[in-house]
Amino acid sequence: MFSSPQDNRLANFIVKEFSDQADHPFEKYPDYLSFRVDGKWYALFFPLKGDKLALSGEKASLVYDVVNIKVNPRQMDKLLDLDGIYPSYHMSKKTWISLVLDETIPDQTIFELIRGSRSLVAPKHLRKASEPHYGIVPVNLKYYDIGEEFSASEDILWTQKASMQKRDFVAIYITAPTKAIRYLCQVLEANIANQGYRDEESIKELMRVKPLYSFNDSDFDSERLKCFGIKTVRGPQHMTDDLVQALSPYLKGK
Repeated sequence: MFSSPQDNRLANFIVKEFSDQADHPFEKYPDYLSFRVDGKWYALFFPLKGDKLALSGEKASLVYDVVNIKVNPRQMDKLLDLDGIYPSYHMSKKTWISLVLDETIPDQTIFELIRGSRSLVAPKHLRKASEPHYGIVPVNLKYYDIGEEFSASEDILWTQKASMQKRDFVAIYITAPTKAIRYLCQVLEANIANQGYRDEESIKELMRVKPLYSFNDSDFDSERLKCFGIKTVRGPQHMTDDLVQALSPYLKGK
């Protein structure tokens, strides 16, 4: 996704941790990438010359890979004392900072700051011990016939989806040409080691999923999903509150 190794490690962390997908927020600037929750940025990646960060000398003319993230204002002074962290470029300097991704800042430090930025942008997505999460996952029937697997078994082992855990709910969205939610499922187990069940080496963990309800393709098609704030389903994502409410009658007693 990026030329910088640290950029790529950070982007991979975001996708794995939250199942959020990158988008290009500015048509005129294709090398700008953002990650969003509830439609709001919490990480904006872009190249930037050093002079825009008030760097001087040789550093002023160099182009750096940068990410803007949101922070608690009470942490601002402490963070700005660290090497590689600067007042944000082109965003509110009261609540945003710019991080230079040149290995100056350790990955784990950035990961924690990303978690904090996401929670500040959309605090309602913080997991509470007593509450499940609700997600949508697309399935392309050309590559994986999930309906056939469900018909053969009451539950299936499926590739682990990011941070989904036991008791979470997942809506299975069938991609084009169908473009509709077809199944509503619950996660029975998560983080099961893939010990030969799937041949792909990249699949390290599985989760056990049980279908709760099967919809007609006209019930929650792409046009109706737009009414609930779901514009597209290109990758795993959180349900909006409106969609959770619309699906709640099918979750009663679960």
